[in-house]
Amino acid sequence: MSVITPQKKIKSDIDSIRTIFNNNATISGSKISIDSVFSQILTKISITPDYIDHTTIVWENTNALYLMFELYTGEWSKNCLTRLDKQDDEGDQDISIHKSTFQSPNSIPEFKWKRTLENAVEPTKNIPSDSGYDLTVISKIKELNGVCYYDTGICVEPPTGFYFDVVGRSSISKTGWMLANNIGIIDATYRGSIIVALVRVNDNADEIKLPMRLVQMIPRSLILMNNIEVDSLSDTVRGSGGFGSSG
Repeated sequence: MSVITPQKKIKSDIDSIRTIFNNNATISGSKISIDSVFSQILTKISITPDYIDHTTIVWENTNALYLMFELYTGEWSKNCLTRLDKQDDEGDQDISIHKSTFQSPNSIPEFKWKRTLENAVEPTKNIPSDSGYDLTVISKIKELNGVCYYDTGICVEPPTGFYFDVVGRSSISKTGWMLANNIGIIDATYRGSIIVALVRVNDNADEIKLPMRLVQMIPRSLILMNNIEVDSLSDTVRGSGGFGSSG
């Protein structure tokens, strides 16, 4: 006799809901809708619909994105989006992937990462709309002139046309520490381990307890420009007004 554990039941519920969405849900713009005949699924998912009427259940914008992530965690909704893209190619006017919200599985950029230390922690997001990927510092390298250097134990390779900013997570404000360089830049061609430089801003701050998630890595578009030396620049109302000149 097999035993159904809570974990197995949750997985079974998600699998059945995913099947319902695969076969019945539609995406139009940044909206996901499904017939209200399937209202029983609302007790099995955590994302509240934006509205329900006698015919339709609808999730919009960020809620729609969260719903897709809940149903297809780790796959960025590839299964469902592949089905919807196929319907779109076949001329279904009701299916339209809003590129700024629901990206086609073939258009989602991927970055590569590898461990330089065995106990390194994978870069992760808590929720899909988070701007950055959390990084975990796992070992202290050195301390020099009041700056402590910590290793994340990972190196990354962004996709062509991107680089990464490394900035503090909001929770770093509670630690009494901050990034020594405010914003770290991981250039597109850098392949070394990501090192985080921290400085104590509160004399009573505790030492960093490893491992700790303190920073996040935000992808940025890389813009190439040529510089041109000129004798003069265009005139503006502000002109050379500097610090505080705008009020």
